Parts: sequence; C-alpha cells; structure tokens
Amino acid sequence: MEKYTEVIGRKLNAILEKTYDAEKGFGKAAENCEVRSLATWFNERALDRHRFINELKREINAFGEGYKDNGTLAGDAHRTWMDIKSLFSKDHAEAMLEEAIRGEKVALEEYKEVLKEKDLPRSTIALLTSQMAQIDYGLALIMGVKDLDYEKQ
Repeated sequence: MEKYTEVIGRKLNAILEKTYDAEKGFGKAAENCEVRSLATWFNERALDRHRFINELKREINAFGEGYKDNGTLAGDAHRTWMDIKSLFSKDHAEAMLEEAIRGEKVALEEYKEVLKEKDLPRSTIALLTSQMAQIDYGLALIMGVKDLDYEKQ
C-alpha cells in the first residue's frame, strides 16, 4: 500500500487549509458583490471549494493521516480586508474579481508544487489533477468576462 510521507501530509494539509480560506473568501465575495452574475460565479466557486474540502479530507484520512478542520489566520485577515476594500472601492466588484483571480493563480501554483513530490499515491495525483483542472476552468471562464463592464450586467 502506498503511504504519505510527513512532507506530503503537511503539503496536503496546507492546501486543505487554504481551501477552507477560499471557500469562506468566495462566500464573502458573493455577499459583497452587487453584480448578480459575478456573485453567482463566486457562490459556485465556494461550492466547489466545499466539495474540494471533503475530497481532500477523505484522501488524507484514507492514508491514516490527520487533517485540519479550519482555515488560516491569514485567510481571516484577508476576508476582513475584502470587507474593508468593498466599502471604500469605487468599483468593488472588479476589485474582488481581481483578488479572486490572483488567489486562483496562487492555488494553481500550490497544486503544481505538491504534484512535483516523488512517490505521490495515484489517488492523490488524480484528485489534485482533477481539482486543478476545475480551478483552471473556473479561472478561464472568469478571465473571459473580466474586461466587461459589470455595472451594465
């Protein structure tokens, strides 16, 4: 049977923690967004992250490792910053979108970094590759409409 090394366990838990942060962050962005189509996109990403959390927890647990049950303090601070920014930004929908795009790009890089690990179990490779593809697809969708005037939608 394949098993996790301590390094892989830490890296997967780091992705899990950031996925909790992303779920909460997308939910917060949806709450703060007055543009319905963009709020829907944020809500869909929050639902994706909720599913990712459950998948990651099952994967980590399958190899006898413990997993984190919450996000990070940095994520909490970031969501507070998003609230403040939405209050003072003239175009807060675009500001939230820019932040979401930045976060998605960072997430993709973190997944790629874990996938560089040697001897990853096949199930972990399949899970991370699938989640990466979903993040990339969502990012491509939103990048396609990024330059639209959201206030007219």
